Amino acid sequence: MSDGLIDVPHGHVAAVVTFLEMNERPAPAPIPESPLRMERWDAVDRRMRELDTQLDAADARTSERYAELSGRLLARWPVLDDAYHPDFAATLARDHAEIARALSSWPEAQARMRDQPATRRKRGRGCG
Repeated sequence: MSDGLIDVPHGHVAAVVTFLEMNERPAPAPIPESPLRMERWDAVDRRMRELDTQLDAADARTSERYAELSGRLLARWPVLDDAYHPDFAATLARDHAEIARALSSWPEAQARMRDQPATRRKRGRGCG
């Protein structure tokens, strides 16, 4: 029986039992080089709060710019506030070039266009 084998009588089924034995702890695997780094969650949370504050401020500026622009636009063309107004289509058709010029050249429009790319970048939408 020195080789670990046992005779199995005729008509019986043999079973094989194996086991692994570890006599000592293996050496730790080396940590691979990586551009990633560990940060504490409090640092990540602090940065997220900073970015949220910046985004909220940018959103507020964008809303202010929109209100300024729409206020001036509607002071000049009040019917543009209601697409169902009987004069809406005629006003838009008659004054479309002047309206387009206003939306690109008025200081309120230019300020709004300057603020929009910053807001989109902060939201992760690129700058277009």
